Amino acid sequence: QSSGLLIRWLWVQVPPSELYNFIFTILKLNGGTMDLVAIVKERAEGKDLSVLGGSVKFVVDENVVLIDGVTGEISSNDTEATCTISTDADTMQSIMDGSSSPQAAFMTGKLKVAGDMSIALKVQSVIS
Repeated sequence: QSSGLLIRWLWVQVPPSELYNFIFTILKLNGGTMDLVAIVKERAEGKDLSVLGGSVKFVVDENVVLIDGVTGEISSNDTEATCTISTDADTMQSIMDGSSSPQAAFMTGKLKVAGDMSIALKVQSVIS
C-alpha cells in the first residue's frame, strides 16, 4: 500500500520519464526488492484486464508480475501463464521511460516472448 501511495505522489511531482528512472534505480539498489507488482497495479488501475484474453507473466530479472486477464488479479505468483514476457531491469526501464519501444527490444532480442503473442500485443494498452 505505501509504495502505491509513494508512486501516486511522485507521479504528480515528477515527470514520468524521471519517475521511471527513479523507480528502477531503487529497484536495482534494493536488489530487486521494490514492489514491481505495485507499479504494474498502479498503471493498470481502472483498466479492463479481460481484454487480454488470458494471463501474462513479466519476468524482469528475478522479479515476477502476473496479470490474470480472466480474474482481474495482478500478483507476484510465478505460475504458468498464457504469455510470458522476459527481460532485464535495464531494458524494462528503457521501455518504461520511452527511450526504447517494446518492439525494438523484441527485435534486438532484449525482450523475449513465449506463448500467445497476441496477448503480448495487447498488454501495452493495459499498462500504459
